[in-house]
Amino acid sequence: WNRRVIEVTGLSTEEAVGKELLGFIQDSCRAEVNHVMEAALAGKSTPNLEVMLTTKSQDPVVFLLSAAPRLGGDGVILGVICIGQDITGLKELEIKKSHIAATVTHELRSPLHGIIGLSDQLLCTGVEEGGKSSKSITLINKCARRLLDMVTNIMDLSTLVQSKYMPLARDPVQIVRIIEEVMVLTSMAVDKAGRPIKNPRVKLINKVQDNLPIIEADARRCLQMFYNLVMNALKFTEEGWVEVSAVADTATEQLCISVADTGIGIAPQHQDLIFRPFEQEDQSERRRYEGLGLGLSISREVAVKHGGSLTVESEVGKGSIFHVMLPFEQPHADDIFLMGDAHDDSSSEGGGSLALVKDDNDVMPHVKTQRVKQFNTD
Repeated sequence: WNRRVIEVTGLSTEEAVGKELLGFIQDSCRAEVNHVMEAALAGKSTPNLEVMLTTKSQDPVVFLLSAAPRLGGDGVILGVICIGQDITGLKELEIKKSHIAATVTHELRSPLHGIIGLSDQLLCTGVEEGGKSSKSITLINKCARRLLDMVTNIMDLSTLVQSKYMPLARDPVQIVRIIEEVMVLTSMAVDKAGRPIKNPRVKLINKVQDNLPIIEADARRCLQMFYNLVMNALKFTEEGWVEVSAVADTATEQLCISVADTGIGIAPQHQDLIFRPFEQEDQSERRRYEGLGLGLSISREVAVKHGGSLTVESEVGKGSIFHVMLPFEQPHADDIFLMGDAHDDSSSEGGGSLALVKDDNDVMPHVKTQRVKQFNTD
């Protein structure tokens, strides 16, 4: 009964020594442990098994247990030696992986069904009938864009969290212009069914002033961060307002941008959870609000990579306030550099060069060919 067992169970040596091992095993595992112990006493080889130990805190602790006979000097079996490895963290990771897979599958299933069903319909009809084919193609496009958005978010998170060299541009950024664009985009945003994200009973208020200092930041990443925050606020607010405000702290040379809402609020025990990838306050299969749970994770990583922070204040039933702190200048670290050509292709304009791209998918070469034809026609 070593120090590690004491740490995970909360039971001291005095509380354990002299008592039966089965007394510290949860009921569901006792029969199997007893069988292994008897086999070890008989000198037989025993398999490793997972057991759950009882603890003072009642939190589950999982050990990988192995048992071997304890031999005396004359080779006589005197007892059993048990060695356990704490695998609680590994089991939690397995559960997390399963949850992530279930969440991603759930979110990808609907648009994929839409793409398959609508494309099958187009293949069957073959010709346009009163504009029906045109409508189907439009719906296919919306489903595909939603899929692309999900994949992009996953890739962004991977880049932000795992990449040592985080690509950030050093743009002169006026926060007021970023917020103005965010307000326009979010006011027109719709969900996967085509319904507006913003409830008609919710006011979208921009209180960011023009007199804020220009900061050095990645404009595209900042737009992404504040878009996520405002969209999140609108999604969880059915009545009242969503307000964005900002103040400059010249003493610390930081901007504080706040996104406040009168939504459902976040319980104290979940206020750290919501910033973790693929996590949402409601994890049930019947959760009301859909999504992969990546927006806040990406937003916090963007703030941190700029040398700032993203925090939340919230009260259930009253609303939330997300605070973004951004320095006037980016930290001059080795892991921040000019993105250059790493920006999205969608942000580029003009240009007559043609890039040859190898693609094993039959769809993308066709799409690219059609775009080149359209470009030449225009």
